[in-house]
Amino acid sequence: MKALFFAMAMGSFGETLIGESLARQVASRGVESQFVIEPISEKLLADSGFVYHVLHPEMGPLAQSAVDGIVGEFGPDVLVLSDYFLFSEVFKYRFGLDPWFIDRYRLPILPIDIWEWESTSFEMDFFADFRYQVSRRIERLGTRLRPAPLCHLHANGDDALVFKLLEGEERVSNRMKQDLRKTFGIPGDCRVVLLTASRWQLRDMDDDDGNRVARFVPELVSHYLGQLPQQTHFVVAGEPPPGLALPEERTHFVPPCAPARFNLLVGSVDLFVTLNISATTLVRATLADVPGIVLMNSHSFKTPAEREDVLTAVNASRFVRSWAQRLGRIYPFRVWPIGFHELMEPMLRDNEYTTAIAQAELLDEDSCLDLMRCLLFDETTRSELAEARNAYCDRLAALEDTGSLFARAVGAASC
Repeated sequence: MKALFFAMAMGSFGETLIGESLARQVASRGVESQFVIEPISEKLLADSGFVYHVLHPEMGPLAQSAVDGIVGEFGPDVLVLSDYFLFSEVFKYRFGLDPWFIDRYRLPILPIDIWEWESTSFEMDFFADFRYQVSRRIERLGTRLRPAPLCHLHANGDDALVFKLLEGEERVSNRMKQDLRKTFGIPGDCRVVLLTASRWQLRDMDDDDGNRVARFVPELVSHYLGQLPQQTHFVVAGEPPPGLALPEERTHFVPPCAPARFNLLVGSVDLFVTLNISATTLVRATLADVPGIVLMNSHSFKTPAEREDVLTAVNASRFVRSWAQRLGRIYPFRVWPIGFHELMEPMLRDNEYTTAIAQAELLDEDSCLDLMRCLLFDETTRSELAEARNAYCDRLAALEDTGSLFARAVGAASC
């Protein structure tokens, strides 16, 4: 069987990672996979062993002819959309094409459904006021695949099949963890916190509220992290956001690196801190038995009166009050800085994945600090979360073999 993956991206390659993981898992079943990608994903696939084809935005509508050639030469048996939303949006807005030009190939189309669309209103909440309606075409595609984590382990309905996002041993040996400390000159009795930032989080959001939240939030996170005990070191991977100011002598920067090296880095730290609950790095940390904490915001204020109500409700510290006054307005987000608070509510409700990670409200300084301190230094807290993490991973491992699941999905996919 041959599978052609469309792994389009708008600024990160998390969606490409999901497709690449699926392709790697089904390879043992004799599935040959190739990828259609944008330039940003090339660094992920460069050493993967998979054949990939890069569509450059400058191609415009000529991208359709390029895909025609790829399909004609490769001869796929199934088209996999990794993921459904980005596939439908990128071809429309980046290349000026109706994304469903692929219907004319008369091949089964298998979408990867990252957001559990059937449980949503097909509306994405961006920033404070922008709402975007997503095409409901996925409802007509029939069978779809969902990755876990982040999706529920057991899908509702017969059309959705859940596959393991990552399969294999993600844990890192103690020797490798010590090698990380030696590389950065970190004493063995210190704790290491990992933070990551992607390019899409640092670009112009084309929204005043979005740009303001993108600029101000790193300052607040820095304030929290800077209060952790002196034996805490920080590793910042990727492109550090402006406003992130951590203790210079205890902060180590890692530029964007090859996936293999990055995976070792994730598995070697003591705590992963993120502002994005959908981050594939959080998934990798969880499966590597590294505690992860998500700092999210469920509050909204636009006026001084609304701000005062929110700050009173969270018993905000003096620093948070001053910070919030300078910020002016804020909106709820589970994925900083774009939002997705409403979008992700149905997916996170009763989701076992949430038991394997820690979450804290960004505006509640005491809760954020207490939880991070405990996750780093309190053995009881670390053990309790580790037990929950391991229990979740056991349930994840019990899912159907990805190869047989994929074959079943292709057989049921719509043309």
